[in-house]
Amino acid sequence: MIEIILHAPCNAGEPVSFEHAGLRFTEKLGPAGSLMVEVPAMTGTARVSARVSGGDAREISVTLPDFDAFDRIGVIWQGSTGLQLHAMEGGASYGDPGHKWSDTPGNPDEATAGEGGFISVLGSTASGYAADVYTYPASLMQKGVEPEISVEAEVMQNTCGGEIEGFILRSNPGRAPNAEPLRMKVPGCDAVGEYLVLKNLPVELKLARR
Repeated sequence: MIEIILHAPCNAGEPVSFEHAGLRFTEKLGPAGSLMVEVPAMTGTARVSARVSGGDAREISVTLPDFDAFDRIGVIWQGSTGLQLHAMEGGASYGDPGHKWSDTPGNPDEATAGEGGFISVLGSTASGYAADVYTYPASLMQKGVEPEISVEAEVMQNTCGGEIEGFILRSNPGRAPNAEPLRMKVPGCDAVGEYLVLKNLPVELKLARR
């Protein structure tokens, strides 16, 4: 994880757009113009840019020596789409302790200990980019207890009868992340409150350790 602290007192309350190796999300500066975010590293040498509304982008670069010890998969979208990323660890079902998603994201300490993964929930503005990123120890794949990943979307009044779009991003040791566009057709408004589930991820995005 990459911890970023911003101080921009003259821009208090304004949005900040972050980009890193295909990962995009938008946060909002606090009342004093400060912000702290933890960004999941999608590359071993990570470059993260931050742009305050109307300003120039500022970039940092950091090398993560333990990058190959963890894998990451994320879903990215813009605006209110209802998209969510879910990870089922150890054969967990919905609501079990091994079910990781935005409401029960887990703890980075679990990943450090090699026991499980956690979800980073990024993005806090209504119209900006947002992302859910699941980080998990690569050792889970070697133990043969790989998590089951699904992308889900709640049918909402603003999406029913239309189509929602986003991207799925998957880290790659020693290479740039794999990225695939995501499109889901949403049923009519009589289905509001129901969920669409995408379990069959493209082959290059499936959890695998080569």
